[in-house]
Amino acid sequence: MGASKLFATLVRQVVPPPGVTRPLATLALVYSCGSGIFAAGSPIFFTRVVGLTPVQVGLGITVGAAVSLLASVPLGVLMDRAGARIPWIASAILEALAFASYPFVRGLAGFLIVVAVLAAVNSLSRMAVQVYSLAAFPPAERVRAQAYQRTALNVGFTLGGAAAGLAMAFDTVLAYQTMVWGTAAVVGLCIIVVARLPRLDAPAPAPESALARKRGRSFRLLRDPSVLSVSGLAGTLHANEAILSLLLPLWIISRTDAPTPLVATLFVLNAVLVVVFQVRTSRGAETAGGAARALRHGGLFTALACVLFGATIWTADIATIAVLVAGTVALTLGEMTNAVGAWGTISALSPPERRGEYIGVFELGDRLQRLSAPVAFVALALGTGGGAWGWLVIAGVFVVAASLIGVTVSWAERRRPTPPDSTEDRENPTQLTDGHTAVGDRGHAPAAKPGVRTGAATRRS
Repeated sequence: MGASKLFATLVRQVVPPPGVTRPLATLALVYSCGSGIFAAGSPIFFTRVVGLTPVQVGLGITVGAAVSLLASVPLGVLMDRAGARIPWIASAILEALAFASYPFVRGLAGFLIVVAVLAAVNSLSRMAVQVYSLAAFPPAERVRAQAYQRTALNVGFTLGGAAAGLAMAFDTVLAYQTMVWGTAAVVGLCIIVVARLPRLDAPAPAPESALARKRGRSFRLLRDPSVLSVSGLAGTLHANEAILSLLLPLWIISRTDAPTPLVATLFVLNAVLVVVFQVRTSRGAETAGGAARALRHGGLFTALACVLFGATIWTADIATIAVLVAGTVALTLGEMTNAVGAWGTISALSPPERRGEYIGVFELGDRLQRLSAPVAFVALALGTGGGAWGWLVIAGVFVVAASLIGVTVSWAERRRPTPPDSTEDRENPTQLTDGHTAVGDRGHAPAAKPGVRTGAATRRS
């Protein structure tokens, strides 16, 4: 009986409940399968099929990050004016076409053009899913709904990586071209899923926001020091992804006596922990204070992981493996709590009619860390003779960011131009265009009008 209850609990943590959460998680699963296919095989595809050098591939990654950085706020403003659904569908179409064109690209110029297009449309789709999720759920359910999406992303990314192994097994130009066309086809399926999502009414613009637009101040958040501070600190805390994806593998193979296959094992451990526990860690991050607390805990968990990884220069054999496993667990806890903290912060701080702009500004911090953190962390940990002090400096960065995030979130909350979003949404739940109410997955909607169906959002017929 105990085993069956445990299994049922695990299923609830992975399988989303009925309602709009389920198609959003399905979309995340489908999209991440395509992303996983391409991410695993793209280095070989770019060098063997497109004919690029590793330096040129690195240049393309930098160009893509720069485009995402520059496009984030303008695309967010566009989202506020056009709504999430149409730009989302358009971005999926463009992304599928861009992937489908990759096998025909030869040389650096064409590669950079496709990279730039993919970076822009990927930023647009990433913001669209956040704007839609914020609009489709009441505040108490938003973070949990996005946790289900992130769980699905990890499952899909793992499956996609395994599928890319088939192309690597054949190891031919045609196999790698087929791999990329397969990615395009999977992304194309997302168009159908997005088009079938329930339609949501756009929130009515607040009087102040309408006046601000008339004065040409759509980008005024870029002059708000509180929001920019939250963006920068949250982006810094999100830099833990550079540790798992880049720094830790390099550290293991060059500075420890651990076997090289352990790198893959730690990646699997990270994925399993996220799939099983991401939804559970979403509890308590629905308010600004709870989100700031989650971000702070995430930073401290990441700092602990850095200390453990640095300590492996003094361990050997089984002890090294044990410390690396413990560090990966701590790093994954930091990753999960940082994610829910970021979602909760955006949910709590962004007014309904300006969600895209807020998300775009929050994206700035993440884009900046993607440009700077990999180089900085590798230089600190590996470019200093392999000593543990480089890891201690990295840990210190996360401790400082974790210590300041609560103060800055409170500052941004006090400067918020409209009443708390949670109050507005409880009193006026988002309406689907067919007259139903988007209330998430609990089967009820506060303050529902008489005669209107309540419960999970239904798809338009």
